[in-house]
Amino acid sequence: MWHNRQLSTLTAAMAALTATTMLTAPAAQADGENFRDRAGDAPAVIDVLDVRVQNFQRVVVTARYDDLVDGRSGGWTVYVDTNKRRVGPEFGVSGGLSTGTDYSVYRVRHWKYLSGPRSCPLDMNVNYRRDTSTFTISRRCLDRPGSIRVAVVGGKSARDGSWIKDWAPRRHRFYDWVARG
Repeated sequence: MWHNRQLSTLTAAMAALTATTMLTAPAAQADGENFRDRAGDAPAVIDVLDVRVQNFQRVVVTARYDDLVDGRSGGWTVYVDTNKRRVGPEFGVSGGLSTGTDYSVYRVRHWKYLSGPRSCPLDMNVNYRRDTSTFTISRRCLDRPGSIRVAVVGGKSARDGSWIKDWAPRRHRFYDWVARG
């Protein structure tokens, strides 16, 4: 049977071990770079408010919108620049913002798709409660880059058939480089 003194000693030892582990543990891979976009420059269902980029074992890009609505929100593309010597993105990752839509990675040159979709590990998640969409991309899919930078565009069809877009940060511009963590 444990006595109060033994329990106190055990509790203190566990607390010390937990504190030591937390102080010496490496930074969590949840860290990344956050970037802001102008609010109100597009219809709410595609208005990109901010973008989070995590460049670790996988590349994770999350866009937050003003008000995502299933079935009304169109699609989004993340343009990924992996080569500082080349102008423009090398890859585009595109998907719909409605339940059940497809998503793919493409090679890109001068902001245009060069080929059909690449066959590689990729996942997309849309969270309507949080108004976010997230791509999780294998590094192999992007030719194992070091630093990356991204541009995000949300878009939807207007009633007249035109395409309404919100570029983050601006059309054919990237956020700052994010080093591999």
